[in-house]
Amino acid sequence: VDTHPLDGGVTPPKVVHVDPFFLDAKPVTNKEFAKFVRATYYETEAEQFGWSFVLVSFLPKAKMAEGADVDPEAEHWVAIDGAYWRMPEGPG
Repeated sequence: VDTHPLDGGVTPPKVVHVDPFFLDAKPVTNKEFAKFVRATYYETEAEQFGWSFVLVSFLPKAKMAEGADVDPEAEHWVAIDGAYWRMPEGPG
């Protein structure tokens, strides 16, 4: 497999197949997503799990990141209880 400069010159670990999927022409707004949720009763994984990863720079209080679980390969993302699409930074 050839490398590409945008891959950082690293050979991908494996080649995978991705089935075709729909991609909208523009981002979905929170208002549009809320309408979808009301119509379908959709529940995101963050709502099911009760937490979501949040970018540290988005946290309203730095102390929220203290003691939070961090992925060692993505140290700027922390697991915040109660974070989901309606409260992307978590409660409070």
